[in-house]
Amino acid sequence: MNALLTLLANREKAMVIWLAVAVICFLFNKGIRRSLRELLSILFSPQILEVMSWMLIWVAAEVLCLRALQLWDVSLAKDTILWTFGTAFVYTTKTGKSRHTEHYFFNAFVDNLKMSATLEFVMNFHEYNLATEIILLPVVVLIGSISILAPSGQSGVSVKKIANSAILLFGTFLIFSAIVYIIRNYRDFLSMQNFHAFLLPILLTLLYLPFLYVLELYASYESLCRVRLFVCRKSSPSVARYACRKVFSLCLLNLRRLNTFIKDEDVSIALFNLRTRDDVVHMIQEARRRGL
Repeated sequence: MNALLTLLANREKAMVIWLAVAVICFLFNKGIRRSLRELLSILFSPQILEVMSWMLIWVAAEVLCLRALQLWDVSLAKDTILWTFGTAFVYTTKTGKSRHTEHYFFNAFVDNLKMSATLEFVMNFHEYNLATEIILLPVVVLIGSISILAPSGQSGVSVKKIANSAILLFGTFLIFSAIVYIIRNYRDFLSMQNFHAFLLPILLTLLYLPFLYVLELYASYESLCRVRLFVCRKSSPSVARYACRKVFSLCLLNLRRLNTFIKDEDVSIALFNLRTRDDVVHMIQEARRRGL
């Protein structure tokens, strides 16, 4: 246990402490306990467990690749775990977003190159003592919650402005403190270990994009064959399977083309009215003619 605690920074220890307090409080609330059981039943459903298992296998393969390139060692294990159950988990749970977001994968990668990622790395380089971190964390969460949950209307706008100003001032103070600390300890900051720590989330995200692409592709075909062809599957399963094969031969592994095909209004009507294989052939021919 002591070895585990030594791996955690004071900020992370403060988060663990407050999380433990929140869990204890939740356990004494009957309604929250019931909701927690429902949430756990969803998280541990076979479908979710299968996706999460593949996610962990892929991340393990990424780590092996980076280790082979001498870009990963055991000292980065904590950052890798935090990235896995943070960034990777969030992107995985957003499966299906590519159908509604232009340049989804490009944006996912760019998010890790934005200035916010650099600022986060810089601010995390400098931490305060544990007592200070324990006090600051709930204050920051409270101000952030006020900013997000502020009611609409004139009073809500005023409250939101005050909360945003407080966040800006606090963020500026953290950045200034971190910069001063880095200037005083520039040799520690400009180390190869810190360089690898900075590159790690970027490299992990870049290597994670192919997995996200395959997952999105599978989800789109699943949506087509199980949801869009629901009526056809009920009336004529063989025609539905034939339609899935023909759509796959049309789109193959081209996710953008598949999503364009699925979102097309004429295709949606045709999918709903499929009765025979001739209907499927006509739908595909029309899609090719219109450049889908």
